Amino acid sequence: MKIMMVIKGLHQAVGGAENVFCEIATYLNSKHTVISLTSDAIGQEPFYPFPPKIERISMGIGDPHEPSNAIVLIRRTIELRKKIIQYKPDVVLAFMHSSFIPVSLALVGSGIPVIACEHTSIEHYKNRPIERLLYWIALPFLRHITIPMESVRAEYPASIRKKMTVISNPVNTKSQSFVPFFQRKKRIISIGRFDESKGHQVLLEAFASIADENPQWDLRILGDGPLRPRLLHRVKELKLESRVAMPGITHPVEPELQKAQIFALASRYESFGIVLVEAMSAGIPCVAFADCPGVNSLIQNSKTGLLASGPMTPETLAASLRNLIKNDEFRKKLGESAKDDVLEKFNIKTIGARLEKLIYESTRKEK
Repeated sequence: MKIMMVIKGLHQAVGGAENVFCEIATYLNSKHTVISLTSDAIGQEPFYPFPPKIERISMGIGDPHEPSNAIVLIRRTIELRKKIIQYKPDVVLAFMHSSFIPVSLALVGSGIPVIACEHTSIEHYKNRPIERLLYWIALPFLRHITIPMESVRAEYPASIRKKMTVISNPVNTKSQSFVPFFQRKKRIISIGRFDESKGHQVLLEAFASIADENPQWDLRILGDGPLRPRLLHRVKELKLESRVAMPGITHPVEPELQKAQIFALASRYESFGIVLVEAMSAGIPCVAFADCPGVNSLIQNSKTGLLASGPMTPETLAASLRNLIKNDEFRKKLGESAKDDVLEKFNIKTIGARLEKLIYESTRKEK
């Protein structure tokens, strides 16, 4: 089967969806012919490991890292139709709304089924009326929509839910060195783009409130984004320069995870929380807010991590962090359980097989 996989960009794209795109492409290419199509400039290489045998098509239209204006969106949609029809795939997998909306409109009347791979909570669309409108326009032209969590699917309107199939994101289970838990640093780690939704400022304030009573512990936040200057300024105000590090985008993240004993995620919402699953697969107990969609279904409270109940404030998060810091064996036990749990549920063979089944269903409907 010939499968076209489309995403806005892979070059210097460090998000969870881009990581999943590369994992899925690698799996599907072992059984099918896979072609990737992006808006990256010609010659730019993917950030994450990508099979060299997969043909990569780069359209070079617009900046994949910036929102598209109307002219860029129209140009991209026209070029998408030309490229996809030229290659005549049996099915198209389009990742995230920035791709599946233009792809679905581009292929109207082509007979090529489109599966949208949604990686965003409904929260993302609440203050974006234009994106919501485009979603509704594109909906009739989408054969299926995958969504990584049932709890996230449940938030969408019924008309969208009926097209949604829950297929979780895979976790990379490739063999890696595993550092014994108590040989790791007394470190809290977090990973994510520096924007309001990720809650890094909340995590920073939570750590500041417990720093004096736990002088052996430090905080390391990996990522980049518009809030970086503000966060660095706040670190200086708190006089925590020797305890808090923000080294920027780091790849691969596995060596960093193997140096930490706690993973903290202060996001307000997630569609799945791929970095959370990566941390759990490294045997790290995780702390997140109980009211965060896409996270509260991944962590089993007091079994594979801690869910901080109450308002999404530094005080609420600090209480759970303090609980883990003060209980060494409990911390280690949660990490071990977390690792076993995610490697059983989210291995690429299990997830890939579910996606293949959906792909076959989509193509059969065209015959």
